[in-house]
Amino acid sequence: MAEKDQDTGETLAMTVAFAVAGAVEYRPGGTFGPRVQVHIQLVLVHTGRAKIWVNDTSYIVPQGHVALLLPGATERFEFAHDQSTWHRYIHVRVSVLPTATRMALEALPPFIPLSDRINQLTDLVLSLGGRDLAPAERELLCALGRSAVLAYAAECGSRESVMRQHPAVQLAKKAVADRYGDSLALADLAEAANVSPEHLIRLFQRETKMTPTQYLWRFRVERSVELLRSTGLTVGEIANRSGFKSTYHFARTIKRLTGMTPTELRRHSWEAGS
Repeated sequence: MAEKDQDTGETLAMTVAFAVAGAVEYRPGGTFGPRVQVHIQLVLVHTGRAKIWVNDTSYIVPQGHVALLLPGATERFEFAHDQSTWHRYIHVRVSVLPTATRMALEALPPFIPLSDRINQLTDLVLSLGGRDLAPAERELLCALGRSAVLAYAAECGSRESVMRQHPAVQLAKKAVADRYGDSLALADLAEAANVSPEHLIRLFQRETKMTPTQYLWRFRVERSVELLRSTGLTVGEIANRSGFKSTYHFARTIKRLTGMTPTELRRHSWEAGS
């Protein structure tokens, strides 16, 4: 059966034979593997973190993220040393996985932030497990497993932007979106992305044509302009919420980038909308 992913524009054809979900908690420093992956698997990390080796490469899946594993790879897991790691998983047993679908899945990032949608699909797969299933229930289980894989692909975003971005860039961007109002430094973004500051700079310049710090300040400006246009917050409140060091720094930055002071920008926006 072929399913159309509306976000990526890709057709992901696969025949799902069965799906099953489970949950495991590893004590600090726990390990698992090596093993050869035989299914498509989603690994949902709820607490702690997991370092996953896939063949000759490795990456760290932080708490609140989900990883995609594909059949045929040799995998090894090392879990957080400072806390327990609790994760859930969905095994999707695929009897037919066309080459085009395999290639499309391989192009996805190895892990992404965990969404409510994937969490809910995991809940549903878990609710059907552990008992004899009627034919209709087995069919539903297969559909849920397929939907979980498609949800992962859909949440990766457009093929040209998000799907090809390095996971570290995605993690740094998420840190910016979550904490742009705080006093963020390059070292903070690198820590959130699980790479060195120097490596993060190289990745950002390669994939966004700007440095992480430039991206952070652009994000702050965009959010502050939105607040100027859509709220009645004072200029000082907006500057503080957007992570600017002072109202003077905020006003000077807005003037340099837009040609208007914050007050002029707000008045112009409100007059245009009246």
